[in-house]
Amino acid sequence: LFKHKKGETFTVDPETRRTLDWDSLPDQIPGKERKKINKVQRQAQMLIEYGSYHSLNADIFVSKKDDIGTYLLEYNRRKYDSEGYGVTTVPNSEYSSDDISFTSGFTINENYKTLVKAAYQDRLRGLQENSSFRKQFKRGGFLEWQNQLRPNESQKLLLSLNADYITSDLESRTLSSNDSLFARLKASADWNLIFGDRNSINLGGNLWYGENKTYQPDEKNYYRVGEFYAKNIFPIYKNIAEDSQSSWQVDLILGMQIFFAQGAQPVFGPIATLDSFWGNWHSSLQFEGRGEIPDMRNSFLQNSFHLPVHYFAAQEKYEASWKNSIKISPGLTIKANIGYRHYSVFYNSNYLLATEMYRQTGQLFRASYTEAGLEHVLLNWLAYESGTMYEVQHDTVALRPIVTAFLRLNITPGDWKILPEIRLTGSRNSGPVNLPSFVLLNTTLEFQANQTLSIFVRGHNLLNTRYQDFFNYNTSGLRAFFGVNLLI
Repeated sequence: LFKHKKGETFTVDPETRRTLDWDSLPDQIPGKERKKINKVQRQAQMLIEYGSYHSLNADIFVSKKDDIGTYLLEYNRRKYDSEGYGVTTVPNSEYSSDDISFTSGFTINENYKTLVKAAYQDRLRGLQENSSFRKQFKRGGFLEWQNQLRPNESQKLLLSLNADYITSDLESRTLSSNDSLFARLKASADWNLIFGDRNSINLGGNLWYGENKTYQPDEKNYYRVGEFYAKNIFPIYKNIAEDSQSSWQVDLILGMQIFFAQGAQPVFGPIATLDSFWGNWHSSLQFEGRGEIPDMRNSFLQNSFHLPVHYFAAQEKYEASWKNSIKISPGLTIKANIGYRHYSVFYNSNYLLATEMYRQTGQLFRASYTEAGLEHVLLNWLAYESGTMYEVQHDTVALRPIVTAFLRLNITPGDWKILPEIRLTGSRNSGPVNLPSFVLLNTTLEFQANQTLSIFVRGHNLLNTRYQDFFNYNTSGLRAFFGVNLLI
């Protein structure tokens, strides 16, 4: 929380806090109140997990915000000597992670903002039942620098530079080691110009240069990748009626993306979107084709056995969708989407076979899907959100759930906040087996003692469900978090 007016609070959700959305966060607080902000916030969160031996876990962050900038130092620690279902642990299932990051964002003047973020992360995971390999240890260093310039009210320019360096060591049962390397530089530019009534043109591009060294064979791969895109908004129709329910606006977005990678054919992808706003109904028809390389950092953070290999290959990706959002009343919104995906994926889902642990193989993924959601505010202190997705997979290699659904309540009587959630994940194909479906029950209980102190308890997997995120790594049972938020 950032206190910006007596008796009121400005709430920053966890994702915003971690990513520091420096483009929008400073502007959401009124200028006069922003000058009064010079607070330091500290949060310490400890975790207790039922069913894990010798676990040590903590989340700690310190942030500071003043007239010039925002600063965030954060440390996360997870350590389990063994994981399993409830009190039944699994041999060779140790897991630990350390994340430390520092982010600083500065508003130099009204036309220039800059952000710098540096992070170090590591992951150690035992491979449970694998007969050839014992564990894998990943280390990663990440640096990000962003600059936003506004030459005038109608233009916006974003320039950024990213550097990633990741190593991964795979230890065999004979204690010999196999290592891999992923390193890259990425430069990006994005320019946006608004003109006319609702016209807008967007030009940008990304350039990558990187190096891979795979587990086997022990050789290096250098790659160069580039992407350029152009988009334009064409206003088609606009009718603003006195009755807001009768207002109608239609916009067409057209563009093209060109993606090329060393040793691969260029990918030309069209961009076409038809947006329609009719009263409280927003409908969007979208089709997009593009080339891409997988996000190595996201793969690094996943618990599955993703390896930094073959990430220089260009992948084609196409998706068509029809998305709808209808606001029935001030407190009730309904969403419904239907779509089709077609792209290549790189992954390895069989962790028992040693031969498959060296490299990932490209696979084709095709699926049709439908999604539906409901957001409803019943009372000032009671709201709920629900959603479901059903996916028809046209290829058996996909790891995505076939059915997912969730129901989330937001109960806020007085100084209390209660956030129960139940989530269903359907059966999934995972290499040699089909993983069964499972249900998770999570909840958060928080009490605001005063304007500076709140106490919270969070429970994860309260039903102590036995499930696997991926084959064949068993996931621990009930987990409980507790901690305090303190504003000084």
